[in-house]
Amino acid sequence: MAAAANEPGSDQWPLWEVFTQAKDGAPHEHAGSVHAPDPDKPRTAGVLGRLIRLLTSAGSLATAGTALIGPLQALVSWLGPYGAGLLALLA
Repeated sequence: MAAAANEPGSDQWPLWEVFTQAKDGAPHEHAGSVHAPDPDKPRTAGVLGRLIRLLTSAGSLATAGTALIGPLQALVSWLGPYGAGLLALLA
């Protein structure tokens, strides 16, 4: 018997449910589902850190303000402990 997708030793990717939201405050609508690997948060934190440093050195964070910083903060929060050091870069 093969292991289920979310069990250790499985060769299948887990099933993720996908939702969309037309605008802030609107209800989330189910858009479907997709089989995808678990996110690699340490690798994502490294890439995001390089992006934040590049945007900072180019002056883009200061120019764009919350339009750019807000979404970056959301990504950093999603990274949990892997993103903790990146919050200081956004301050």
